[in-house]
Amino acid sequence: MNREEYRTLADIKENWQPALQERTGAPMLLGGISVYFDFEWRHVIGHNRTAFRRGKSLA
Repeated sequence: MNREEYRTLADIKENWQPALQERTGAPMLLGGISVYFDFEWRHVIGHNRTAFRRGKSLA
């Protein structure tokens, strides 16, 4: 990843490969932040909720 290639969130979202997906974080566990990911959510996280271990401290 070339540092100059990614200057804004819009640039990152547009140029990231594989394409980024976005979910809104759980209000209590992630403070409603936007969560961007490039993997099969259910396969990696294990459920469809936008919440995960240590998410609250991340938010």
